Amino acid sequence: MSSEKSSYSYPDFTLPCIDWFRYKSHICIAFEILDKSLDDFMSDRDDLPLDLHEIRTIAWQLLIALQGLKNINLVHGDIKLDNIMLVNQVSEPFRVKLIDFGLAQKTSHIQTGSRMQNLLFRAPEVMLGLPLDERLDMWTVGYVLAMLYAGIYIHPQDSEYNIIRALVEMHGMPDNELLEQGLFTHKFFTQTEENSKVVWKLDTPEQHSKKRGERVEEHLDYFSFDDLRDVYYDMTKRDEVEQFIDLLKRMLEVDPNKRISPSEAFEHPFFTMKSVQPSAGSEEPQPEEPLCCSRGTGQTKGDSNQKHFKL
Repeated sequence: MSSEKSSYSYPDFTLPCIDWFRYKSHICIAFEILDKSLDDFMSDRDDLPLDLHEIRTIAWQLLIALQGLKNINLVHGDIKLDNIMLVNQVSEPFRVKLIDFGLAQKTSHIQTGSRMQNLLFRAPEVMLGLPLDERLDMWTVGYVLAMLYAGIYIHPQDSEYNIIRALVEMHGMPDNELLEQGLFTHKFFTQTEENSKVVWKLDTPEQHSKKRGERVEEHLDYFSFDDLRDVYYDMTKRDEVEQFIDLLKRMLEVDPNKRISPSEAFEHPFFTMKSVQPSAGSEEPQPEEPLCCSRGTGQTKGDSNQKHFKL
């Protein structure tokens, strides 16, 4: 990890190195002892979805971690449930830390077209071969939050093509200008002429099978944003559900240029508890932890009316 300092203090939600030493030909690093990963935590509860106030508490901390990494131009590159640790679930419920920076890179060092991230948490810009930077971590945090909310992967798990299919179903076709930039756009889309213009069209399963030699089923399992709204059926929480789904849409935006930033996310109604839509300012505010996310408690009670989906 770089020793660069930022004027913004964020280490509470990333894992500091306590010490290091050499053993034979290995470098050994000592970290603080933590509780369990979110992956183990979810498995222990049979993948029962978390309540909104619990997700809010985790989301706030992860956004602060992303803000800190952005400030030092660092991309984690491997955010997933396994790499988010609970500190001590008994004494400090849902206080988390981001760990495992073994694949972290400086933004300036990442080459366009690099293959990175676990398939299930892979940002669309990686699959499409677009320019890469810290915004890919925001997409992955959004996917983690969706999993904590639904208790299940919301996209297919078998191939990049089916993930792209699901993203097009959820968001609509990406802008032609964006697809033009992708080194791997041709793997999933084909150029056609439409109204005297050349545009990209998503390959059908049949087209993709012929193009890539991969058998693709017509049926596609995924969660639309409407499906995700229905996961939480406590009608008294509908406003909070709408706020959360809106935040997810902005975090899971296919175009990284349109994706919400950490500083914008801090001002989102899901955290401010306001019904108005947030405006994206040019300055990056220093966030103050809202009451909803005070360490360990989450404050709000009674969000237990979620449907249970098994992983």
